[in-house]
Amino acid sequence: MQHHIDGNTNEFGKSFDRVHDRVLASDCSDDEKATKLANFLTMDAYQQRSRSRNLTGDWIVYKKHDGISYYLCISSHQENTDELYDRLEEWYAPLWPFLFRERI
Repeated sequence: MQHHIDGNTNEFGKSFDRVHDRVLASDCSDDEKATKLANFLTMDAYQQRSRSRNLTGDWIVYKKHDGISYYLCISSHQENTDELYDRLEEWYAPLWPFLFRERI
């Protein structure tokens, strides 16, 4: 996992569960589901922080696989990286299992 920029996922935790359940229940491909979840956790979070002028101290978390960057979430510097990895694995492994075969 690589971190860039920094952020607090606490405000997204509750809404993520709702979005996660809704997206997984939707009638679209796994790739589309993964894209929707990743967009919620990265771009939507970044845009919200940008509007509130609160971008410092946040990481954009992503992982590269076969030359493609998979953006997974925005997280704070204070967040425990092992716990963050476990949560991201829980959220994304059903859709992108190849991102979690090796723990870095």
